Amino acid sequence: MTGTAGDVRMASVMVVVGTRPEAIKLAPVVKALRGTGLAVRICLSGQHPDLAGAALADFGLAADRLLSACRPGQSLAELGTRALSQLAAAMTRDRPRVVVVQGDTTTALAAALAGRIATAGRTLAVVVSGGNVDAAVLARALQRPSV
Repeated sequence: MTGTAGDVRMASVMVVVGTRPEAIKLAPVVKALRGTGLAVRICLSGQHPDLAGAALADFGLAADRLLSACRPGQSLAELGTRALSQLAAAMTRDRPRVVVVQGDTTTALAAALAGRIATAGRTLAVVVSGGNVDAAVLARALQRPSV
């Protein structure tokens, strides 16, 4: 692949997954984005690590980063706080140009917020979907120069 660090095709994409439904909906998106040459990393928040990890494995995928946001007996507020902190730290380390989030879960909210916090002073696209994610449409959108 050719291009400069500013080239969208050279940009890294972090796909954040917390639950099994998110994994099932985002696995085809990960495959399509990787097929375009984008560097795509899957980050599991730890909200439902066994179920989400198994769903990814069904698609031949595995998490590149596994966080531990979930603790037994914690409230959604506690999960959100831990997920936000851990996702912000992961995004600061990995420096993704694009963060893809799907769903209406605590992980999705935390990832969208973390993407904004962890990238202060940089351009970042956060793709949030509350419904179906069309991999081809997303791949085309990420290839636009305006991203």
